[in-house]
Amino acid sequence: MYANKNLTDIATATRSTARWRYDASGILVQDASNVFQPGYDPLTLEKLGVPIEEQRTNVLLQSEDLTVTGNWPRTRVAVAASGGMFKVTEDASNNTHYFGQFNQTVGADGIAVTSFLAKAGERDRLTVEFVSEVGSSGLRAGFDLSAGTVTLQQGIGTTNGTGSAGMVSRGGGVYFCWIIATPGTTGNTKRSAIFYIGNGGSTSYQGDGVSGLFLAKPQLEAGPFPTSYIPTTTAQATRAADSVIASNIAQWFNPSEGTMYVEAVANRAASVLQGGSSPRLFQFYNSGNVGESLAMYRRATDNLIGASVSTGGAGYPVAGAAIPDGAVFRAAFAYKAGDCALSMNGGAALALSSSLPTGIDRLAIGSTGAGAGAWAGHLRPLRYIPRRLSNADLQALTVKGDPGFTLNFDFGAKTYFMGLA
Repeated sequence: MYANKNLTDIATATRSTARWRYDASGILVQDASNVFQPGYDPLTLEKLGVPIEEQRTNVLLQSEDLTVTGNWPRTRVAVAASGGMFKVTEDASNNTHYFGQFNQTVGADGIAVTSFLAKAGERDRLTVEFVSEVGSSGLRAGFDLSAGTVTLQQGIGTTNGTGSAGMVSRGGGVYFCWIIATPGTTGNTKRSAIFYIGNGGSTSYQGDGVSGLFLAKPQLEAGPFPTSYIPTTTAQATRAADSVIASNIAQWFNPSEGTMYVEAVANRAASVLQGGSSPRLFQFYNSGNVGESLAMYRRATDNLIGASVSTGGAGYPVAGAAIPDGAVFRAAFAYKAGDCALSMNGGAALALSSSLPTGIDRLAIGSTGAGAGAWAGHLRPLRYIPRRLSNADLQALTVKGDPGFTLNFDFGAKTYFMGLA
C-alpha cells in the first residue's frame, strides 16, 4: 500500500530567520523563517535542491542601500541605485576612485570572507581590498567583469594575509564574486572591504566623470567560504542555521540493517570543520547518547565522501573519493553488523566492518542534530531502504539514482512511504 505524507509529518524543519535563494526563474527571492524550498542555478536554472547552511552574520551595514554615505563613505566616486544594483561612477580627477566599509567587527581572529554581485558598466575592472585591522594585513583581488576572470594580485600592508578569490556568472553579465582571507597577524576582530573602480590594470587613472560599474548585495562574514546573502540595514544581521530532525523514526527505521541514499551539491567545499564536526549529509543517532550513531558526511580534512559507525565509545570510519565542488553527486551507505559499505557516483563499494550502534531514535538531515556539522550546500532527495543492499546495487544506485525506495525525504514536495499491505 502507498500513503503520502508531508515532510513535516516525519521531520521538523526549522530556521528561525529568513533566507535568500535563487528560484526556478533564476530570480533571487527570500523565504520566510521555517520555509524550506529548493534553490536553482541562476544561470542554467538547474534544480540544485534545498539549501542547508550553518549560522552566519553579515557585518556590512546597509547592504541593501549603498547610497548611505554614513555607512558607505566614498572617495572620488558617486553611488546611485540603478536597475536593482548600484552604479558606482568615477569623478573627473586623476586619482583612485573607491568606496567601502571600514573596520566592521567580525568577532573572529581568523579566516573571513567578503562577497558581492558585480557587473561591468563603462568600466569592467574592479579591484577589491579585504583588509584586517592589525598591520593592514589582507589581500587584494582584481576582477575582470568582461572576461569573468579574477587575479589574486598581492598582499596588503606590513604582513600579508593568505587566501583565495573567485567569481561565477549569475547570468546577464552579473557575477558573484568573493575573497577569502586569513590575516597575517593576530588580534584581528575587524575587517574592511574596499571597492576600487579600475581602468585597465590601474586603480589610479584619469576619470571622466561618467564611467563606472555596478555592485550589489555585499556581505562580510566570518568563515572559510561564502554563504547565501543576508541583507542588513542599520545593524548586523544573522541567518540562523537550518535544522531538519526526524524524531519519530521507530515506524520505519530498521536497527539491524538498512541503506541510506543521498543526492547533494557541496557549494565551494572547503576542508574545514563546522562546529567541530565534518559537514553531515545525514546522521542517525541516539538522542540519549550521541556516541551511538550512523553518519555520512564530507570529511573535513580532505573533502572526501565519508561514512562512519560509532558505538561503544569508538568510531569506525571509511572514506572514498573526493566530493566534487558545485556539482550533483550521489552516494549510498549500507549498514549491517560486520558488513557496512559506502559508494559514490558508481565507484566500487568500500567495506567497513563494525558492530552496530544501539538506541537509535533520531535522524538529522544536513547536520549532526546537535548544532554542528551543517552541510553548506544543497540537499536533494534522501532515500532510506530498511535492508542492506548488495555492493553491486550500491554502485548501480549511485549511477542511476533509482533505488526503488521505501522512504523518500523530498524537500518541497511530498514524502512517499511505501509498505507492504
